[in-house]
Amino acid sequence: MNNKLRLIWIYLLVWLLYMFCEVAVYYGLIEVPFSFKTIVPIILHGVCKLCVFILVTQYVLPRQAQPSSAGILVPRLGLSIGMVVVWTLTVHFVFIPQWFDPSQYSHWRKDLWFQASTYTVIISWALAFWYAQSFFEQAQQQQIEKLEKERLNDAIKQAELTNLKKQISPHFFYNTLNFFYAQSVQYSENLSRGILLLSEIMRYAIKDDDEEGKVHLNKEVAQIQNYVELNQLRFDNQLHVQLEIKGNLEYRRIVPLILLTFVENAFKFGDLSNPTHPLLIEISVKENHLTFKTYNKKCSEAKKQSGGIGLSNTRRRLLLAYPNRHKLTTSDEGDFFSLTLHLVL
Repeated sequence: MNNKLRLIWIYLLVWLLYMFCEVAVYYGLIEVPFSFKTIVPIILHGVCKLCVFILVTQYVLPRQAQPSSAGILVPRLGLSIGMVVVWTLTVHFVFIPQWFDPSQYSHWRKDLWFQASTYTVIISWALAFWYAQSFFEQAQQQQIEKLEKERLNDAIKQAELTNLKKQISPHFFYNTLNFFYAQSVQYSENLSRGILLLSEIMRYAIKDDDEEGKVHLNKEVAQIQNYVELNQLRFDNQLHVQLEIKGNLEYRRIVPLILLTFVENAFKFGDLSNPTHPLLIEISVKENHLTFKTYNKKCSEAKKQSGGIGLSNTRRRLLLAYPNRHKLTTSDEGDFFSLTLHLVL
């Protein structure tokens, strides 16, 4: 049995018990003779009280008790009470005279006050039920949030341990590169320069982010420039690349390796040998908005591949780091591929 059906059964059972008690009190205290004409208004009131209870708990009151609930609660309850008063008076001055002979039914004023007081009790029950329900829902939500927080902390700790484990090999590689650089300076300027650039990129990838996992934007752009220079050394300065930077990069921070990954993707799958179709890289900053664009001719291997040229990992990082604060679009135009990223830093 689901929760909704269980709640309906609870409503019905409680209300049957309430109706039994009210009938006993009604005929015992008001001393109305038992008959079909006297039982009908009681049943009518009972059904209406059940409707009032459900209306108040499910629709009139806010879904949860909040510090600002009073501003919503008071006018809604006032409207509900007004509707109840109108209904009670209508029943006693319109419906009851049609069912009773006033000479035989002389207790309608006493019954009117009785019904008004029971409606007050019903609204009080509804308030108590609403507060109790809100309390238990909030307690349950806090428990869920606590468990989620504990699971998140465990996941963070596990990620930190995994990250530290994975850094052992890169650190060894970084230190080895420094050794190679020191040994190669006297033999080849290009070789030593290439080793130095690769070493800088490795160091940036390993440990240049801060406590929030971000770096200064100018550092990310500097590594893009290092990456372009490193590849020019690899291909004897035969690559055609145009890098354009607009705006002030100072005091802006970004999650590292986002832009660098896109540039690496363009180098990996782009044909940069044609001077008429160079790789275009544009970085524009206006206030806290960053626009990053790449446009390149695709190499033959890239043309055979389908979809986004391996951007799924970076898309995931953007979703985690910049939810609702970024827009990434790609365009595959046959021989050419373009990418545009709009980011709120």
